[in-house]
Amino acid sequence: MLKFQKTALLAAMTLCVAPMSAATAATAPSAMSAPQEREAAAMQEWLARTAAWTRGYSELTSRRVDTILWLTDAPNTLVTKLNDPSKARAREWVTTWAAEARARLASEMDFYRSLPTEIPRPAAIVPLSAQNEMRLTSMGRLADRTGTLMISTGQACEEYIQLMEAAASGRQEDLVRLDAGFYKLTLAHLQAEVVMMEGFAEGSTGPAREFAMTQVESNRAIIVWTQHLHDQYFGNADGAATAVRLRGHATTMREIVARLRVQLRGVERDLRSTPEMAATPFGQTMTRVMASMHETAAVEEQIADAIDALADAAARNDEAAGTAAAERISALVTERIRLDAVRREMLAGAQS
Repeated sequence: MLKFQKTALLAAMTLCVAPMSAATAATAPSAMSAPQEREAAAMQEWLARTAAWTRGYSELTSRRVDTILWLTDAPNTLVTKLNDPSKARAREWVTTWAAEARARLASEMDFYRSLPTEIPRPAAIVPLSAQNEMRLTSMGRLADRTGTLMISTGQACEEYIQLMEAAASGRQEDLVRLDAGFYKLTLAHLQAEVVMMEGFAEGSTGPAREFAMTQVESNRAIIVWTQHLHDQYFGNADGAATAVRLRGHATTMREIVARLRVQLRGVERDLRSTPEMAATPFGQTMTRVMASMHETAAVEEQIADAIDALADAAARNDEAAGTAAAERISALVTERIRLDAVRREMLAGAQS
Protein backbone atom coordinates (compact mmCIF):
# COMPACT_ATOMS: atom_id res chain seq x y z
CA MET A 1 0.00 0.00 0.00
CA LEU A 2 1.16 3.50 -0.72
CA LYS A 3 1.64 6.11 1.93
CA PHE A 4 -0.68 8.96 2.00
CA GLN A 5 0.41 11.69 -0.40
CA LYS A 6 0.57 15.16 1.35
CA THR A 7 0.29 18.22 -0.94
CA ALA A 8 -1.83 20.97 0.56
CA LEU A 9 1.20 23.17 1.20
CA LEU A 10 1.74 23.74 -2.51
CA ALA A 11 -1.39 25.90 -2.52
CA ALA A 12 0.40 28.43 -0.34
CA MET A 13 3.22 28.51 -2.87
CA THR A 14 0.83 29.19 -5.74
CA LEU A 15 -1.08 31.82 -3.82
CA CYS A 16 2.09 33.70 -3.05
CA VAL A 17 3.59 33.49 -6.52
CA ALA A 18 0.60 35.02 -8.29
CA PRO A 19 0.43 38.35 -6.42
CA MET A 20 4.22 38.62 -6.39
CA SER A 21 4.33 38.39 -10.20
CA ALA A 22 1.49 40.85 -10.68
CA ALA A 23 2.92 43.37 -8.25
CA THR A 24 6.41 43.48 -9.69
CA ALA A 25 6.35 42.47 -13.34
CA ALA A 26 4.32 45.45 -14.49
CA THR A 27 6.80 48.08 -13.32
CA ALA A 28 10.06 46.08 -13.25
CA PRO A 29 11.76 48.71 -11.05
CA SER A 30 15.52 48.90 -10.84
CA ALA A 31 15.17 48.69 -7.08
CA MET A 32 12.30 47.61 -4.88
CA SER A 33 10.27 50.41 -3.40
CA ALA A 34 9.55 50.49 0.32
CA PRO A 35 5.94 49.30 -0.21
CA GLN A 36 7.17 46.41 -2.35
CA GLU A 37 9.71 45.44 0.32
CA ARG A 38 6.96 45.44 2.93
CA GLU A 39 4.73 43.38 0.64
CA ALA A 40 7.49 40.80 0.06
CA ALA A 41 8.13 40.55 3.79
CA ALA A 42 4.42 40.10 4.45
CA MET A 43 4.23 37.32 1.87
CA GLN A 44 7.23 35.65 3.41
CA GLU A 45 5.72 35.80 6.89
CA TRP A 46 2.35 34.48 5.69
CA LEU A 47 4.04 31.64 3.82
CA ALA A 48 5.69 30.50 7.05
CA ARG A 49 2.43 30.72 9.02
CA THR A 50 0.57 28.73 6.38
CA ALA A 51 3.27 26.06 6.32
CA ALA A 52 3.02 25.75 10.09
CA TRP A 53 -0.77 25.46 9.85
CA THR A 54 -0.60 22.56 7.39
CA ARG A 55 2.00 20.68 9.44
CA GLY A 56 -0.56 19.30 11.87
CA TYR A 57 -2.75 17.96 9.07
CA SER A 58 0.26 16.31 7.45
CA GLU A 59 1.16 14.65 10.74
CA LEU A 60 -2.40 13.47 11.22
CA THR A 61 -2.74 11.88 7.79
CA SER A 62 0.66 10.22 8.22
CA ARG A 63 -0.54 8.73 11.48
CA ARG A 64 -3.68 7.40 9.83
CA VAL A 65 -1.61 5.77 7.07
CA ASP A 66 0.66 4.19 9.69
CA THR A 67 -2.40 2.83 11.49
CA ILE A 68 -3.81 1.30 8.31
CA LEU A 69 -0.46 -0.32 7.52
CA TRP A 70 -0.33 -1.64 11.08
CA LEU A 71 -3.87 -3.03 10.77
CA THR A 72 -3.20 -4.82 7.51
CA ASP A 73 -0.03 -6.39 8.88
CA ALA A 74 -1.94 -8.01 11.76
CA PRO A 75 -3.16 -11.12 9.88
CA ASN A 76 0.43 -12.38 9.73
CA THR A 77 0.51 -12.55 13.52
CA LEU A 78 -3.01 -13.98 13.67
CA VAL A 79 -2.08 -16.87 11.38
CA THR A 80 0.93 -17.63 13.57
CA LYS A 81 -1.30 -17.66 16.65
CA LEU A 82 -3.87 -19.89 14.93
CA ASN A 83 -1.14 -22.42 14.15
CA ASP A 84 -0.36 -22.67 17.85
CA PRO A 85 -1.81 -25.81 19.51
CA SER A 86 -3.88 -23.60 21.80
CA LYS A 87 -6.12 -21.50 19.54
CA ALA A 88 -7.41 -19.66 22.59
CA ARG A 89 -4.24 -17.61 22.41
CA ALA A 90 -5.36 -16.29 19.05
CA ARG A 91 -8.61 -15.00 20.52
CA GLU A 92 -6.79 -13.43 23.46
CA TRP A 93 -4.31 -11.74 21.16
CA VAL A 94 -7.02 -10.40 18.83
CA THR A 95 -8.98 -9.01 21.78
CA THR A 96 -5.93 -7.05 22.93
CA TRP A 97 -5.07 -6.02 19.37
CA ALA A 98 -8.60 -4.80 18.65
CA ALA A 99 -8.62 -2.64 21.77
CA GLU A 100 -5.30 -1.08 20.75
CA ALA A 101 -6.55 -0.53 17.20
CA ARG A 102 -9.68 1.28 18.36
CA ALA A 103 -7.63 3.35 20.79
CA ARG A 104 -5.34 4.44 17.95
CA LEU A 105 -8.30 5.46 15.80
CA ALA A 106 -9.86 7.39 18.67
CA SER A 107 -6.57 9.14 19.43
CA GLU A 108 -6.25 10.23 15.82
CA MET A 109 -9.76 11.69 15.84
CA ASP A 110 -8.94 13.55 19.06
CA PHE A 111 -5.84 14.94 17.37
CA TYR A 112 -7.93 16.01 14.38
CA ARG A 113 -10.36 17.89 16.64
CA SER A 114 -7.44 19.70 18.28
CA LEU A 115 -6.13 21.18 15.02
CA PRO A 116 -6.84 24.82 14.13
CA THR A 117 -9.42 24.93 11.34
CA GLU A 118 -8.97 28.51 10.11
CA ILE A 119 -6.27 28.99 7.50
CA PRO A 120 -3.95 31.94 8.25
CA ARG A 121 -4.87 35.07 6.33
CA PRO A 122 -2.22 37.22 4.68
CA ALA A 123 -1.70 40.75 5.96
CA ALA A 124 -3.83 43.45 4.36
CA ILE A 125 -0.76 44.76 2.54
CA VAL A 126 -0.66 41.60 0.39
CA PRO A 127 -2.90 42.11 -2.69
CA LEU A 128 -5.15 39.16 -3.44
CA SER A 129 -7.11 38.98 -6.67
CA ALA A 130 -10.59 37.43 -6.78
CA GLN A 131 -9.01 34.25 -8.19
CA ASN A 132 -6.50 34.10 -5.34
CA GLU A 133 -9.30 34.61 -2.84
CA MET A 134 -10.98 31.55 -4.36
CA ARG A 135 -7.76 29.57 -4.00
CA LEU A 136 -7.44 30.65 -0.39
CA THR A 137 -11.02 29.60 0.30
CA SER A 138 -10.39 26.23 -1.32
CA MET A 139 -7.25 25.64 0.70
CA GLY A 140 -9.18 26.63 3.81
CA ARG A 141 -11.35 23.56 3.30
CA LEU A 142 -8.38 21.36 4.23
CA ALA A 143 -9.87 20.73 7.67
CA ASP A 144 -13.19 19.56 6.25
CA ARG A 145 -11.56 17.40 3.59
CA THR A 146 -9.28 15.80 6.15
CA GLY A 147 -12.25 15.18 8.41
CA THR A 148 -14.09 13.42 5.61
CA LEU A 149 -11.06 11.23 4.96
CA MET A 150 -10.71 10.43 8.66
CA ILE A 151 -14.36 9.42 8.95
CA SER A 152 -14.42 7.27 5.81
CA THR A 153 -11.15 5.50 6.60
CA GLY A 154 -12.18 5.17 10.25
CA GLN A 155 -15.32 3.31 9.23
CA ALA A 156 -13.34 1.05 6.91
CA CYS A 157 -10.84 0.38 9.71
CA GLU A 158 -13.62 -0.56 12.13
CA GLU A 159 -15.03 -3.02 9.61
CA TYR A 160 -11.56 -4.54 9.25
CA ILE A 161 -11.16 -4.83 13.02
CA GLN A 162 -14.45 -6.72 13.18
CA LEU A 163 -13.25 -9.06 10.43
CA MET A 164 -10.10 -9.73 12.46
CA GLU A 165 -12.20 -10.50 15.54
CA ALA A 166 -14.27 -12.98 13.52
CA ALA A 167 -11.16 -14.53 11.94
CA ALA A 168 -9.86 -15.43 15.40
CA SER A 169 -12.26 -18.37 15.10
CA GLY A 170 -9.85 -19.96 12.63
CA ARG A 171 -12.70 -20.86 10.31
CA GLN A 172 -11.68 -20.82 6.66
CA GLU A 173 -14.65 -18.71 5.59
CA ASP A 174 -13.78 -16.06 8.19
CA LEU A 175 -10.17 -15.98 7.00
CA VAL A 176 -11.30 -15.57 3.38
CA ARG A 177 -13.54 -12.65 4.41
CA LEU A 178 -10.53 -11.11 6.17
CA ASP A 179 -8.48 -11.40 3.00
CA ALA A 180 -11.25 -9.67 1.06
CA GLY A 181 -11.39 -7.04 3.80
CA PHE A 182 -7.73 -6.22 3.26
CA TYR A 183 -8.42 -5.19 -0.31
CA LYS A 184 -11.56 -3.32 0.70
CA LEU A 185 -9.68 -1.29 3.33
CA THR A 186 -6.86 -0.51 0.91
CA LEU A 187 -9.32 0.60 -1.77
CA ALA A 188 -11.32 2.71 0.67
CA HIS A 189 -8.20 4.55 1.73
CA LEU A 190 -6.97 5.17 -1.82
CA GLN A 191 -10.39 6.33 -2.98
CA ALA A 192 -10.70 8.72 -0.03
CA GLU A 193 -7.35 10.23 -0.99
CA VAL A 194 -8.52 10.71 -4.58
CA VAL A 195 -11.63 12.57 -3.45
CA MET A 196 -9.56 14.77 -1.14
CA MET A 197 -6.95 15.56 -3.77
CA GLU A 198 -9.53 16.26 -6.48
CA GLY A 199 -11.24 18.72 -4.17
CA PHE A 200 -7.93 20.47 -3.57
CA ALA A 201 -7.06 20.57 -7.27
CA GLU A 202 -10.41 22.17 -8.16
CA GLY A 203 -9.50 25.29 -6.20
CA SER A 204 -5.90 25.52 -7.38
CA THR A 205 -3.98 26.55 -10.45
CA GLY A 206 -0.38 26.37 -11.53
CA PRO A 207 2.15 23.95 -10.01
CA ALA A 208 -0.09 23.18 -7.02
CA ARG A 209 -2.88 21.88 -9.22
CA GLU A 210 -0.65 19.83 -11.49
CA PHE A 211 1.17 18.28 -8.54
CA ALA A 212 -2.17 17.32 -6.96
CA MET A 213 -3.41 15.79 -10.21
CA THR A 214 -0.30 13.61 -10.69
CA GLN A 215 -1.07 12.08 -7.32
CA VAL A 216 -4.72 11.58 -8.22
CA GLU A 217 -3.62 9.65 -11.30
CA SER A 218 -1.07 7.52 -9.45
CA ASN A 219 -3.70 6.69 -6.82
CA ARG A 220 -6.16 5.72 -9.53
CA ALA A 221 -3.53 3.44 -11.01
CA ILE A 222 -2.91 1.78 -7.65
CA ILE A 223 -6.67 1.36 -7.23
CA VAL A 224 -6.72 -0.49 -10.56
CA TRP A 225 -3.79 -2.65 -9.46
CA THR A 226 -5.31 -3.39 -6.05
CA GLN A 227 -8.59 -4.40 -7.68
CA HIS A 228 -6.59 -6.64 -10.02
CA LEU A 229 -4.93 -8.34 -7.05
CA HIS A 230 -8.34 -8.79 -5.43
CA ASP A 231 -9.75 -10.35 -8.61
CA GLN A 232 -6.65 -12.49 -8.99
CA TYR A 233 -7.05 -13.79 -5.43
CA PHE A 234 -10.64 -14.78 -6.17
CA GLY A 235 -9.80 -16.23 -9.59
CA ASN A 236 -11.47 -13.76 -11.95
CA ALA A 237 -8.73 -11.29 -12.97
CA ASP A 238 -8.48 -9.82 -16.47
CA GLY A 239 -4.81 -8.97 -16.92
CA ALA A 240 -5.20 -7.52 -20.41
CA ALA A 241 -7.93 -5.08 -19.35
CA THR A 242 -5.96 -4.12 -16.26
CA ALA A 243 -2.89 -3.39 -18.38
CA VAL A 244 -4.85 -1.08 -20.68
CA ARG A 245 -6.21 0.91 -17.75
CA LEU A 246 -2.80 1.17 -16.06
CA ARG A 247 -1.12 2.41 -19.22
CA GLY A 248 -3.83 5.03 -19.58
CA HIS A 249 -3.07 6.38 -16.11
CA ALA A 250 0.67 6.38 -16.81
CA THR A 251 0.12 8.36 -20.02
CA THR A 252 -2.08 10.88 -18.23
CA MET A 253 0.55 11.28 -15.51
CA ARG A 254 3.19 12.16 -18.11
CA GLU A 255 0.88 14.73 -19.68
CA ILE A 256 0.30 16.33 -16.28
CA VAL A 257 4.02 16.36 -15.48
CA ALA A 258 4.68 18.11 -18.79
CA ARG A 259 2.21 20.83 -17.75
CA LEU A 260 3.83 20.98 -14.32
CA ARG A 261 7.23 21.65 -15.88
CA VAL A 262 5.75 24.45 -17.99
CA GLN A 263 4.22 26.01 -14.87
CA LEU A 264 7.51 25.78 -12.99
CA ARG A 265 9.41 27.41 -15.82
CA GLY A 266 6.85 30.22 -15.82
CA VAL A 267 7.38 30.90 -12.11
CA GLU A 268 11.15 30.81 -12.59
CA ARG A 269 10.83 33.23 -15.52
CA ASP A 270 8.88 35.64 -13.31
CA LEU A 271 11.57 35.43 -10.65
CA ARG A 272 14.34 36.09 -13.18
CA SER A 273 12.47 39.06 -14.64
CA THR A 274 12.28 40.69 -11.19
CA PRO A 275 15.77 40.25 -9.71
CA GLU A 276 14.96 42.69 -6.90
CA MET A 277 12.22 40.36 -5.67
CA ALA A 278 14.32 37.25 -6.32
CA ALA A 279 17.02 38.68 -4.04
CA THR A 280 14.65 38.94 -1.05
CA PRO A 281 14.40 36.05 1.45
CA PHE A 282 10.97 35.33 -0.02
CA GLY A 283 12.34 35.16 -3.54
CA GLN A 284 15.25 32.98 -2.45
CA THR A 285 12.83 30.60 -0.74
CA MET A 286 10.75 30.39 -3.90
CA THR A 287 13.84 29.70 -6.02
CA ARG A 288 14.72 26.74 -3.77
CA VAL A 289 11.13 25.51 -3.83
CA MET A 290 11.11 25.60 -7.63
CA ALA A 291 14.31 23.55 -7.79
CA SER A 292 12.77 20.99 -5.44
CA MET A 293 9.62 20.84 -7.56
CA HIS A 294 11.73 19.96 -10.61
CA GLU A 295 13.06 17.00 -8.59
CA THR A 296 9.50 16.02 -7.79
CA ALA A 297 8.54 16.19 -11.47
CA ALA A 298 11.29 13.68 -12.23
CA VAL A 299 9.98 11.39 -9.47
CA GLU A 300 6.46 11.58 -10.93
CA GLU A 301 7.82 10.52 -14.33
CA GLN A 302 9.53 7.55 -12.70
CA ILE A 303 6.25 6.61 -11.00
CA ALA A 304 4.58 6.65 -14.44
CA ASP A 305 7.33 4.33 -15.72
CA ALA A 306 6.73 1.96 -12.80
CA ILE A 307 3.00 1.97 -13.51
CA ASP A 308 3.80 0.90 -17.06
CA ALA A 309 5.86 -1.93 -15.53
CA LEU A 310 2.79 -2.92 -13.50
CA ALA A 311 0.80 -2.98 -16.73
CA ASP A 312 3.35 -5.29 -18.35
CA ALA A 313 3.22 -7.58 -15.32
CA ALA A 314 -0.58 -7.70 -15.40
CA ALA A 315 -0.62 -8.47 -19.12
CA ARG A 316 1.88 -11.35 -18.62
CA ASN A 317 0.36 -12.48 -15.31
CA ASP A 318 3.88 -12.16 -13.89
CA GLU A 319 3.47 -12.01 -10.11
CA ALA A 320 7.17 -11.42 -9.37
CA ALA A 321 7.37 -8.52 -11.85
CA GLY A 322 4.20 -7.03 -10.42
CA THR A 323 5.56 -7.17 -6.88
CA ALA A 324 8.84 -5.56 -7.98
CA ALA A 325 7.00 -2.75 -9.79
CA ALA A 326 4.71 -2.14 -6.80
CA GLU A 327 7.71 -1.96 -4.49
CA ARG A 328 9.34 0.51 -6.89
CA ILE A 329 6.25 2.72 -6.75
CA SER A 330 6.22 2.55 -2.96
CA ALA A 331 9.85 3.67 -2.81
CA LEU A 332 9.19 6.51 -5.25
CA VAL A 333 6.18 7.70 -3.28
CA THR A 334 8.35 7.73 -0.19
CA GLU A 335 10.76 9.97 -2.10
CA ARG A 336 7.85 12.16 -3.20
CA ILE A 337 6.84 12.61 0.43
CA ARG A 338 10.42 13.32 1.48
CA LEU A 339 10.79 16.07 -1.11
CA ASP A 340 7.47 17.57 -0.09
CA ALA A 341 8.57 17.55 3.55
CA VAL A 342 11.80 19.33 2.59
CA ARG A 343 9.75 22.01 0.83
CA ARG A 344 7.52 22.40 3.87
CA GLU A 345 10.60 23.01 5.98
CA MET A 346 11.79 25.61 3.47
CA LEU A 347 8.45 27.36 3.61
CA ALA A 348 8.02 27.08 7.37
CA GLY A 349 11.44 28.68 7.83
CA ALA A 350 10.73 31.49 5.38
CA GLN A 351 10.32 34.10 8.08
CA SER A 352 13.67 33.43 9.72
